Amino acid sequence: MHNPPYFTDDTIVFGILMILVGFVFYTSSKEEGFWKKFYNVIPALLLCYLLPSIFSSLHIIAPEWTELDNEGEIVEKSSSLYFVSSRYLLPAALVLMTLSIDLKALLNLGPKALIVFLAGTLGIIIGGPVAILIVSIFSPETVGGAGFDAVWRGLSTLAGSWIGGGANQAAMLEIFKYNQQKYGGMVLVDIVVANIGGSFFWMITLATIIGISLSFTPLKSYEGAGASKIGSIFIYILVATIGMKMDLTAVLDNPGLILVGVIWMLIHFIVIFLVAKIIRAPYFFIAVGSQANVGGAASAPVVASAFHPSLASVGVLLAIFGYIVGTYGAILCAYLMEIVAPK
Repeated sequence: MHNPPYFTDDTIVFGILMILVGFVFYTSSKEEGFWKKFYNVIPALLLCYLLPSIFSSLHIIAPEWTELDNEGEIVEKSSSLYFVSSRYLLPAALVLMTLSIDLKALLNLGPKALIVFLAGTLGIIIGGPVAILIVSIFSPETVGGAGFDAVWRGLSTLAGSWIGGGANQAAMLEIFKYNQQKYGGMVLVDIVVANIGGSFFWMITLATIIGISLSFTPLKSYEGAGASKIGSIFIYILVATIGMKMDLTAVLDNPGLILVGVIWMLIHFIVIFLVAKIIRAPYFFIAVGSQANVGGAASAPVVASAFHPSLASVGVLLAIFGYIVGTYGAILCAYLMEIVAPK
């Protein structure tokens, strides 16, 4: 707990966060010059984490603090922005981002495309616990921990990100309650390398099911009005509120996590290549299937279009499919990591 920050009113703090998110959106939209080069190195999502955390470190804003009441007693205060974002904006984002899924078109890609994609997902699910097992042999403190500081809880957010995307990553952070002051280290691993809260889990599950169900109705046409873009904005707002709670010094607390991420990703590639070789899938499916898992909807179409512009839609379909399976695959991965993690 700290003394009150400069701004304590949530309305003002929300305005500051929106200015920061708006700055990231505006600068990342530049197609040439300094900002284009900058975002080739620093992902926009990372900046949405870092800028609020810098403001929090400078004590301009804060997730929680203490102050004296009228009777001179010390009382604990906190911002409600993260709660609102995680309980309202995240489920809405999941609905909006799965609304555009075309299951018929996805099935029309043929079995090989889906098999390779799911092989990549399987590689991530088993890669996490295997990476923990390997690292625990010579450095158990890197992958250990207890309670909400347990490293496997933080790694569950990577599983959500690498199978699905930002929405799934945020869902894992909330479901498994990892210490958010240490979350900066997990964000770094996510960028460099590429329990259940009862009611919240069911809210996320229900939101995903609703989004898929609505994709079979005329509401699917709202994608043309920018449904998934609005969903992305909601995710960026949630990311900003998470960033406000991050402790930047945590990034350097456990550098060994980078090795965990590298091993994890290596297992992902081994599994997807072996399966592709067995079923004789073309290299295109390997590249796009892997990127649809790890990179998500932002980069999978880019990789697909590198082979041929008309193939970009394949990358989009597989990446959106990742949003659907991301939460459930990450939960399974998290439980496997909990089993093998040093106690």
